[in-house]
Amino acid sequence: MKKTWIAATLILLSMSFSSYANADLKVVFFDAQKVLDNIEEGKDAVAKLEKDAGEKKKQIDAKQKELVDLDSEINRGALVFDKDTMAKKKQDLERKKMEFQRLYAEAQGDIQKQEMTMRGEIFKKINALIEKVGKDESYDFILEKNEGGVLYAKGGDITEKVIELYNKQYGGKSGKKK
Repeated sequence: MKKTWIAATLILLSMSFSSYANADLKVVFFDAQKVLDNIEEGKDAVAKLEKDAGEKKKQIDAKQKELVDLDSEINRGALVFDKDTMAKKKQDLERKKMEFQRLYAEAQGDIQKQEMTMRGEIFKKINALIEKVGKDESYDFILEKNEGGVLYAKGGDITEKVIELYNKQYGGKSGKKK
């Protein structure tokens, strides 16, 4: 939100100053999510995250099944187990519930951290390319469509250009320069 206000203020200030200087303000937009979805490194990152999330889901599902089975055993044996056995089974169930919650929270945290790291590395490269396009094309401002809340824009969209430059400069699956 703060970025939006800063960008809007800068645009308004530039527009007022540019009218005095008789200069045209060049503003273009790009869609960061579309860039991320259409570059090879972005697709590879999503595939890796999905694979890792699938593996963690298997672990979580196994623990959850273990909890359900133990809970069923306790319910079936309620009339059969003596007081001490029942107490031990219930303690075991509570311990396993806490382990499950910890495992679930860790898995979520790990995936989020991994996603942030991957996105951060990719966006460093994207931002460098956007800066290059801005300088090469003499744009006054380049705004991100989604974060800026742009509802209408007269002007260009450099999303496709950023995707093309990214794939050209950083290339395929390794994310390294060709």
